[in-house]
Amino acid sequence: MPCNRFPDVVSLDSKSRIQTNISAIKEAGWQHLTCEREIIQRLNEENIAFISPSPDKLSIALSDCSKISCRDESSSLVYQQLVFHTDSERVLKSKTIKDEATDSPSVLIFGIDSVSQLTAKRLLPNTLNYLERSLGAHLFQGYTKVAENTFPNLVALLSGQKENLEALFHGKYLDNVVPFIWRNFSDKGYVTMYAEEQPVSPSFNAVSKGFRTPPTDHYFRPCAMAMDNTNTFIQSPKYQYSSKFYNKILLSKQFMFCHGNKAKHEIHINYLKSFLKSYKNKRKFSLTWIAALAHDDLNYLRLADDQFRDFFEWSNKNGHLNNTILIFLSDHGSNLNEIRNTVIGRVEERMPIFVIALPPSLKNKYPNLEKILRQNAERLTSHFDTYHTIVDILQGTFTGSGGTKSGQVGRSLFGAISPDRTCEDAGIRREYCPCHKYVPVDVPQDKLIIFGQKIVKNINAKFNTEYPQCKQLSLHKVENSQKVESNFIPMHESTHFTWYSLWHSKSTHLASKQYRMLISTIPGLAQFDSSLTEHSDGSIEVWDHISRANRYGNQSHCVQASELKPYCFCSRNPSPS
Repeated sequence: MPCNRFPDVVSLDSKSRIQTNISAIKEAGWQHLTCEREIIQRLNEENIAFISPSPDKLSIALSDCSKISCRDESSSLVYQQLVFHTDSERVLKSKTIKDEATDSPSVLIFGIDSVSQLTAKRLLPNTLNYLERSLGAHLFQGYTKVAENTFPNLVALLSGQKENLEALFHGKYLDNVVPFIWRNFSDKGYVTMYAEEQPVSPSFNAVSKGFRTPPTDHYFRPCAMAMDNTNTFIQSPKYQYSSKFYNKILLSKQFMFCHGNKAKHEIHINYLKSFLKSYKNKRKFSLTWIAALAHDDLNYLRLADDQFRDFFEWSNKNGHLNNTILIFLSDHGSNLNEIRNTVIGRVEERMPIFVIALPPSLKNKYPNLEKILRQNAERLTSHFDTYHTIVDILQGTFTGSGGTKSGQVGRSLFGAISPDRTCEDAGIRREYCPCHKYVPVDVPQDKLIIFGQKIVKNINAKFNTEYPQCKQLSLHKVENSQKVESNFIPMHESTHFTWYSLWHSKSTHLASKQYRMLISTIPGLAQFDSSLTEHSDGSIEVWDHISRANRYGNQSHCVQASELKPYCFCSRNPSPS
């Protein structure tokens, strides 16, 4: 990432003491610097404080991130930068972290938002090559998302819970609502970490109030908030830079991904390195989530390929993967780019990258696992399966029973998965099932318009009288349409599959016809992607989820409910800032 490159003139040593880089100071054109440190302290989920530690605690980390401010010979403030470091001393004083073992390995989950399997192959070739050839990792060809956006897919991955109405999470903390698996790992002597670099619209806080208390031992959100609230700058005879200046004029989109002289994903990688070094040979559960890099523009992903590859190589060479199961994945493919409105784009959007690598010790003790993973890599799988696999890791179960627990969806990847598996069994909603075939429509244009109007009616029904600020939409145009062909028969919803209209693949269903529609509406020229069923009696059933297929920007500024933002066109323009 071509961020502004100026030297790191200060850092923190292993005891969190400020260390100045004499050669960097001279390179910048200074003779001497005097630096002070403020720690970033979490007050609650939405607020942080910058606190100067007392003199007797200067050598104690106290926090995972600090702000360093330096003055030159004339006492002018000339350098300000955030530094990130794992506060392991605090954690080790509060709990006992057990040693890794073959049957109790660490779990390292490295995720990037909005990256499909095909996108990863195109833009991360060096990373995938190292994972597969050097680590013997398995790339899953049939891995499929289970819901529309990040939140429900991560909830499935980390708790095994099926997607629910996002409205049920509004105004609530997730601590006692979602049974995140990292709690169970913590109870078994693991140190836990969750890090995401986006505080504005992160995976959990965009839908809910986030967490009342830090969900993991190391929680990066306060540091991410500090990144957004700190003006990183250097004013020296040789270097002139201010993040406030660049953010204000938006000189180039690249700076959205930078914090000072580093890319945000690079900061994340270094933070994860610190975590691994601080707890080497100890049981660890970590989730690192890179949200912004590929979310809006996939082309920036290629700039991080070598850095991701180098991180995995560093982890391997320094022994951090000796007893660690590595999972490299995404939540879904790109769903905000024009390609998603093509047939191949819809396939990409539904099928995120998923790669898993086992440590040598586990391969040696359970040689059959590699055979099962190679086989399952060619099967239909989902985030629910990953959750059950993580549960098996937690319980030290590597024998591969592969069963589905009562009342839950999915099965462990350590057990054989049937080649005839259905989307129903994998917990994949029919809207996202990749097993459909799309063919040209065989109905007249006037009927397609009726279909489109039915979709618009369902969108308008979301607003009711509770949101009068959202204008009623009208059909502008049927942009394109296809007939959906599959050998699935609609099944009645069961208690265990509420919110799912799941299909079972046994024979061709001829009593009804399914269509996929891309429509545009006015005002606003929003585009929506939806599927519907025309039943034998002529009635029309719009499928559960209608996806926004283009960017909505600030059109929905008047509503806060995340589930309505893709659909609402506000009656009034936002007030100028």
